[in-house]
Amino acid sequence: MKRCKDGHKKILASVVSLSLFFFIACTRVHVNTLPAPPPTAKLRVYLQVFSATADVYQWWQTSPKNFAKNMTNTTAQLLEQTGIYEIVSQEDVQAALGGGQGFVIADWKKNNWALAKEVGRAVHAEYALFIDRSKLAKIAFVEMILVNMETDKKFRVLTRGRAEFGIDAEDHRKVSRIAYQELFHSAKEDMLATALRKGRLEISGTTTQMASQPDLASKSAAPTDASPIAPPSPVKSPFEERPATIAKATPPAVYPLSGKEEPTTISKASQPEMSPFPPSDKSSSFTVESHVDLEKALQAEARIEGRKQLAVYDLDTVQQYRIVALILSEALREEVLKLGLFRLVNRENIVRVLEEMALQQTGLVDEKEAVKAGKGLAVQQIVLGRYGTLGRISIIQAKRLEVETQRDLAIGSLKCEVGREDELLQHIADLAKEIAKEK
Repeated sequence: MKRCKDGHKKILASVVSLSLFFFIACTRVHVNTLPAPPPTAKLRVYLQVFSATADVYQWWQTSPKNFAKNMTNTTAQLLEQTGIYEIVSQEDVQAALGGGQGFVIADWKKNNWALAKEVGRAVHAEYALFIDRSKLAKIAFVEMILVNMETDKKFRVLTRGRAEFGIDAEDHRKVSRIAYQELFHSAKEDMLATALRKGRLEISGTTTQMASQPDLASKSAAPTDASPIAPPSPVKSPFEERPATIAKATPPAVYPLSGKEEPTTISKASQPEMSPFPPSDKSSSFTVESHVDLEKALQAEARIEGRKQLAVYDLDTVQQYRIVALILSEALREEVLKLGLFRLVNRENIVRVLEEMALQQTGLVDEKEAVKAGKGLAVQQIVLGRYGTLGRISIIQAKRLEVETQRDLAIGSLKCEVGREDELLQHIADLAKEIAKEK
């Protein structure tokens, strides 16, 4: 009798194991690899948008379907306007998933984001961006998570909506823009490393020279004593110390703020005991995690009204390092804005005006064209510059001009050894101060 019972137990255990095996096999998502897209120096990103719970509707005033559509469209448009990213179409993502539906963000997080990485490989993306909405008490939240498919670094921004109010359709773009700005602030070193790797692969390890490009320090191509670049040394680092690459902590400030105002980004170390944000996500190990208050960020933007209007053009460079230059340009704008001295024209408006004037951001180092574009933008001052390499040295040069008089107001430069371009980002705040100061 005992043997019979033991036999039944073994049979039952086998049935359960087989059932579990078939259940897992049937529920596992089969990911289809798509044909490789045309080569691009841009960072390929795919987007997924979610709604955490059903009871968020009354605070968001939009259904999950409309929220996903609105946030996907506005965020994709925002990213594409930077010139840095190529967005994988939703049709391609669905093709990779075999038309799979009904996923929640928890499905993508499982097994250290295994599904996210598998889909990333299938659609040939360097990054995945996940957007999730939720609420706590009477506050609506938006979570943005950027995942690097290769390095496994993950960056999280949690944006808090206006107190006692939902986030309506008009706020979708505001949330996308402010959350992205903080996400860029957190992940720019990782993005720069990815862009540099792609650029160097494109030129098969050859070095791009700047020698044939005009010197921004002078209206003449001939070098002068005013040149911001001293003769580079191929041995000694241009900086006395090499700071750590990427911090595992929240950045000290958010993009819309000047350094003199109350920050809207709340570091985990400085949060009060009763945090206005939900508890940190313990299921994922984030490289950088930060919080943004939407209301405070919008108030901070309003406080810069009335200050001198400035346009910071994209840094000029060769085609292979175009994305690198765009990342550095965006970082420079971020640091100039944080000084609180100027009201910056956003890149979207710069590009629109340049297109209307039949000018291009690329190669906009000719002062006459730059000034002409500045007049079209109705700004008082402009910043133009370039990024490139000279031997084993990587260099950023920038200068600030007065539009009306075309007078040079300030000149600055940064340099580092090739392969250590993270130092450019770490010191770009110094460059911003240099070109912002008055003579």
